[in-house]
Amino acid sequence: MDDKSNFDFLKEHDPVFFQLAVAAEQQFSADPNTTLIKLRQLGEALAQDIAARCGVEFDEKTSQADLLVNPHSGGDRTGNGQADFPIRYSAQYRCLRLHHH
Repeated sequence: MDDKSNFDFLKEHDPVFFQLAVAAEQQFSADPNTTLIKLRQLGEALAQDIAARCGVEFDEKTSQADLLVNPHSGGDRTGNGQADFPIRYSAQYRCLRLHHH
């Protein structure tokens, strides 16, 4: 088996990101359900990392949906979250660019 992964670039960012991505990649053909679970876990880990880097407060009680829908409110959904999506996305993108290096 080739030890090279399509996700080797994640090693330098966070070993958890890398482990989840590789687990999804390895199970792709044999167990697609496990692949989907690992990809969801990766997405959740990435969202939590971005939120932490951008100063968004959350805890173990904050659901992933709340973190994604209204991250600036600390997970308190006050509506469907759709109206402020472009503003939130833009702010998070700027935050990511600042923390990239």
